[in-house]
Amino acid sequence: MNKKLNWGIIGLGTVAHEWAQSFENNQTQNLYAASSRSITKAKEFCQKYNIEKAYSFAELLNDKNVDIVYIATPHNLHYTQVKAALLANKHVFCEKAITLNAKELEELINIAKEKNLILLEGMTLFYMPLSKKIKSIIMSGKYGPLKMMQVNFGSYKPYDPKNRFFNPDLAGGALLDIGVYSIAACVYYMSDNPKLLHTTVVKAKTGVDEESTISLRNKNNELATINLTFRAKMPKRCLIALEEGYFEIYNYPRAESATFTTHDGKIFNISEGKTIKAFNYEQEIMENLIINQKNNEYINLSLEVMKIIDSCFEMWSKEND
Repeated sequence: MNKKLNWGIIGLGTVAHEWAQSFENNQTQNLYAASSRSITKAKEFCQKYNIEKAYSFAELLNDKNVDIVYIATPHNLHYTQVKAALLANKHVFCEKAITLNAKELEELINIAKEKNLILLEGMTLFYMPLSKKIKSIIMSGKYGPLKMMQVNFGSYKPYDPKNRFFNPDLAGGALLDIGVYSIAACVYYMSDNPKLLHTTVVKAKTGVDEESTISLRNKNNELATINLTFRAKMPKRCLIALEEGYFEIYNYPRAESATFTTHDGKIFNISEGKTIKAFNYEQEIMENLIINQKNNEYINLSLEVMKIIDSCFEMWSKEND
């Protein structure tokens, strides 16, 4: 396959604008089409970013020139839209959270496999060069085995029951919005898939989770603690403690630098990639998987994240009985 692959966007909110901008200085990928519930909005978006086709959702899926569909709608719509795109024989790159539960994701993975299509989640951390570099250092065993992780993500959101962050009809709550990043970090860096030990939650008046703590453990006795909140600002900080030192990564979902502190206090700076190119890394990996027909290990990571999310919701339901 030597032809340039054509991308189509579904959903034209803030992240879609960022995504479209990332194509402007990219000579290898082609943003070909965009769709919205409002054709006027789609045409304005296409004019702004010099995109060839403005479509409705159905029209975009019916265009045989669209190779990859990028879905940037609210995550309560992801399952039905991803499924429709896969059934239309399109490769799909969907923003996080890719689905609302593991059962939905397993179904979509099976459809993708049956149709020999690539399905990926926009979990930027998985694709950043720095993440890959840190993981390779951990796996080398140079500083001993991983022992513990501490992962925080705090974002202050003014309370508004109609806003998607707090609206249960839009699958609101901190876990599906920012918690996926924190859990993804644990799944990515730990040597084996972690399982939920315990979690506790504080809910907003609308019933969605607004803050929580989560404890994880895997079969190799690696532990992780996660702290999430929509009601206070906290640094996006990931600490990975090995036997002989620790990594500290700020803004870890898209980080380009980190530090490593040895057990005797020596500090090393680690840099790889560029935060500003985060979407380009995603696009490159997606196309590489399609063109070279490589095994898609990334979606399996997304599935493990979703299984932990399911366990959190289940434990919270019992906690509030």
